[in-house]
Amino acid sequence: MVIRPIPSVAFFAALLFFSMSPTYGWWEYAKWGMTIEELNTASGGKVQLCNMREPICRPRYDGYVPNYYASHLTVFGLPAGAAFCFDDSERLERTVIVFDQPGPTVDSLLKSLQSSYGPPAKVGGGPIRFTTWRDTEDNTSIVLLDMSPIYATIEYKPLSKQ
Repeated sequence: MVIRPIPSVAFFAALLFFSMSPTYGWWEYAKWGMTIEELNTASGGKVQLCNMREPICRPRYDGYVPNYYASHLTVFGLPAGAAFCFDDSERLERTVIVFDQPGPTVDSLLKSLQSSYGPPAKVGGGPIRFTTWRDTEDNTSIVLLDMSPIYATIEYKPLSKQ
């Protein structure tokens, strides 16, 4: 007879925490400059090569050219996908979380991001609303783009790439 330990309360608390984190838990282990192999390992094998059949891989705005993606994610409690952009030396330089159902999502994303990063560094209006945060601890710029009524995105990139 094999006795298996019962998972602890700490295990379930950690599982809950990571499933609710802004970039779906496994992103917590990704770092700017990772190779695709490193990112794929960190994601638990969820990263796939982009192709134009995947909506998340299609051009959305100037500079959005993802190389890889991960789908069927939950970000801030909402269904989403993540697109990953790599530089010429094949190192991670941008991650874009895409929400294809913005509706009330944008307001909830704004509140969640403010809760995580505090007051925004910059807010812009016009046809495309955006809100920017600067996370100096993780060297990351975070930009919420409101492309209502079509979609919303959260773009993460190194502060040096702003």
